[in-house]
Amino acid sequence: MTLTGPHLRVDREKFWCEQLVTPIRFADVLDVRKNGRVLTGSLTFVLRDPPQLAYGKPESENTWREEKPTFTLWNLRYGYVGGAKLLDTIALLTEQHQKEVSKAL
Repeated sequence: MTLTGPHLRVDREKFWCEQLVTPIRFADVLDVRKNGRVLTGSLTFVLRDPPQLAYGKPESENTWREEKPTFTLWNLRYGYVGGAKLLDTIALLTEQHQKEVSKAL
């Protein structure tokens, strides 16, 4: 059965949406920022390596060290059900993974 609409998959190690060819691993995320005034409208991920995009053009930004690839996951553009909470959960999983990595070091 084929379903229409936006697709998003999240597990403990990675997430994927229809804009990505391959999932983004939380281990490859250097920083995550919530964008939105009241509700989280999007998340911007600063990544170690550029994501493989199914469509759209790659993004990047200057960080304090160098230019790094970014990926923005939009709730408002794609209309995920429970989108703000979903994005908050993805941000929390990313932050938890970053804490686990820093403890291991």
